[in-house]
Amino acid sequence: MPDVPQALSRTIWRLVRAGLGLALLAGASGWALERARFGATDESALSRVEAELRQRLDASADTLGTIASQVASHRDVIRDASGTSRDVAAIRRLFDVVDAALPEEEAGRTGITVYDAADAPLAWAGRVSELDNERINGPAALVMAPGAIGPQLVRVEPVADSDRRGAGRAATIVVEQSLGRLEAAPGLADTFMVPTSLVPVSLRARFPLTGHPSPVADRPTNVESSYTFPIPSRGGGVLVDAEVAPGDLAAARGRWRGATWAAVVSVLAITLLLSVAPLLEWRRRARDPRSFSAATAALALTFIVARVVFWFAARPVLGPRPLTSPADLLLTSLAVAALAWLALDLVERRRTARPRPRLLTWGAGAGGARIGIAYLAAGLLDAWLLAWYERFLQGLVSTTPLDVLHFSLHPIGATRLTVGFGLVLLHAVVIWGAALVIRLAGMLGRTSRRWTVALAATGAWLIGLSLGTTAVRHSVPAVPIAPLFVAFVAAGALAAALARLHGRARRASQAARLGAFFLALLVPAIALYPSLLAFATDAKERLIATQYGPQAVSQHEDLHRRLRAALEEIDSLPSLADFVVGPADVARPTTDRAFVVWSKTELATYRLTSAVELYRADGRLVSRFALNLSEPEYTTPSHQASGCDWNLFDEASPFGSSERHVSRASRGICEGGRTLGAIVVRVMLDYRALSFSSSPDPYLVSLRTDRQLPPEGAPGRDVE
Repeated sequence: MPDVPQALSRTIWRLVRAGLGLALLAGASGWALERARFGATDESALSRVEAELRQRLDASADTLGTIASQVASHRDVIRDASGTSRDVAAIRRLFDVVDAALPEEEAGRTGITVYDAADAPLAWAGRVSELDNERINGPAALVMAPGAIGPQLVRVEPVADSDRRGAGRAATIVVEQSLGRLEAAPGLADTFMVPTSLVPVSLRARFPLTGHPSPVADRPTNVESSYTFPIPSRGGGVLVDAEVAPGDLAAARGRWRGATWAAVVSVLAITLLLSVAPLLEWRRRARDPRSFSAATAALALTFIVARVVFWFAARPVLGPRPLTSPADLLLTSLAVAALAWLALDLVERRRTARPRPRLLTWGAGAGGARIGIAYLAAGLLDAWLLAWYERFLQGLVSTTPLDVLHFSLHPIGATRLTVGFGLVLLHAVVIWGAALVIRLAGMLGRTSRRWTVALAATGAWLIGLSLGTTAVRHSVPAVPIAPLFVAFVAAGALAAALARLHGRARRASQAARLGAFFLALLVPAIALYPSLLAFATDAKERLIATQYGPQAVSQHEDLHRRLRAALEEIDSLPSLADFVVGPADVARPTTDRAFVVWSKTELATYRLTSAVELYRADGRLVSRFALNLSEPEYTTPSHQASGCDWNLFDEASPFGSSERHVSRASRGICEGGRTLGAIVVRVMLDYRALSFSSSPDPYLVSLRTDRQLPPEGAPGRDVE
């Protein structure tokens, strides 16, 4: 047989050479892919972003044009539905046509509306919004229009009336598609973010709101601190202005280089893990204690070093993070599980290895006292170990973004899987570690198999547990004692099972070994579930007491504070009068102008149940936008301003009741001493607007930001 250490050194040296070569290859490949993806300079990266945006907008325009043409081909159905008789059967057929024209994969962000000659909607499908009359009555065009969930690409396709001479219009087909989300900051109603394959791009839409210059469209762009370029429309003119922050581009390059460095270091860490195989073979073939101890120490050192290397590999990608983060929790649990397996195997081998160590004998005198002290110390150590882990679990449960009691893997994600597997492994390490302490105490005495001896050892261990638990209860009162007792029972049972199954394991079948391995993970998980339940319940109660309760109590004060902030933001608008002056022949009030004002305030930032109304100087309503605030109850067809200063008061809700849940602020829109119109702002005390409260209104849920809506499975999601 060749010398095992020499063969080991040759195998490890081949692994090191292969690992270094693969690491160099990963680094070179990352550098080459960076040049191919971003280009050599920022200008080349911007040209790639511009080409991608043009291709995306052109594809959206083609989709909208195809849908509009498909609906327009059914002229007979549109003519019958838009006639003066209003044939119900024809309208139903038109709904079927519109529904069939909308692709199923586009229904979430695309909508179709067919208007008649009087600008009244006949049929619709998908996600639609209200469009101003000027745009509906205009020629065929591809434009950007404001929307409650972000600017949209709108295709307007008039349908000519074949029965009338000239340029008569029988109907108008409007197809709209949402392209991005509104930015969270107030005052950016025309700006939305679009992710690209390289960097997120801020697009500023060019849509006319009134006949006068829009304060949104006239906002200057700081070309010195960002890269800007226009995206033209196929019909001519500029559709949107794209803006890329240099910091975002540099950050994208930095993330790519960090990922390349992480790949290089990960290859080295995997090389270390692959070297475990020859080390295990060396350990298996070792015949003397010195070689066996050296192989065991080399294995332990390899696991520790690999864990440290993986930490440095993940740092460029994940950034600074605590040790309880999902990725680190899984890696740490794997490393600790490997070390625990080594320790358990080492203890069991030492108990049966020859020559047998000189042991104390159980009985009267000093030998029995020392063995009793050993089991007493084992009980104290187990109490400390499990109490420390309970404290660790308490901190983990209160900070993790997942509900650890949620057994289902839906929705499947890396965070859920890593936290779940990490906790299962840590449970097994701690419970088996406590059993290992008991087995280690048994090495100090050669005992007989009589039940009286086992009972005496168990009694000493239980006394140690009692003393340790008493100390823990006085020092760490937050640790529940009942779940801790369940963990003690599981550790003792596993230690007893290990003593009986050690000799039978060598003769067991592969299926029996796999079953035993499954039970070795299942029993600790079940034993520590009461602790998870207690900590999760405590975390939820603390969440209600410290966050959700104060939010509900102070909602009225917060509502008034945000209303006053919104009024100040409205006062800071440079040309509010442009929203109420202009053409006076508008058939009915629209939503676009009030929406722009609403979206530039904290009402939009926090998605409050609110409304903004704009009135002309003669008191006629020009525009109204409301979020979850009913129009018939909380609006008036006319309003005359009594002054140019804000008049703030609480309205009865509903009218005639003693409860006042709606705050109303109104003032005149004055310029040069003349009153050009009026503005009314309403906000409602609505508990459905709280961040933790679910709403039966899907429209309100769709408008919530990601910060406000808790992810599925997060602690407190089921709190109402």
